[in-house]
Amino acid sequence: MKVLQPLAKDLEKRIQSDKSESTWQNYLKENILIIQQGYIELIPKANIGVVGTSYPDFLLVTYDGYLDILEIKTPFTPLLLHDKSHNNYYWSSDISKAVAQIENYIQAIAEIGDKVRNAVKDTYGVISVLLNQGDYFRR
Repeated sequence: MKVLQPLAKDLEKRIQSDKSESTWQNYLKENILIIQQGYIELIPKANIGVVGTSYPDFLLVTYDGYLDILEIKTPFTPLLLHDKSHNNYYWSSDISKAVAQIENYIQAIAEIGDKVRNAVKDTYGVISVLLNQGDYFRR
């Protein structure tokens, strides 16, 4: 708890003014294993492209061996927009693009799963990585 309190204060200050996605990437790179203690390894900018180059912001290995994909957006990225004519809300284009991007990453990882699993094992010493194509959103 004492470790998270200074991080929470720092995060509160950053949320007010820090608009750069690269700054947020660096911040999370330094702190994600503390903030979310279920992660045991962070893999930055891993090339998961089969034909071209495709880099998610981070891959994260969970304590139970799953691989999560983290795509970073800033606190200033709009999440929902209001449709006045129908009086409902819909995902902003930035969020829609991010979801499509993650779906592409999931597909790419599913296609080369054994290579990803072996690279994580060899490079980071993680014994097992579970890749479950149907488990898009971990709960």
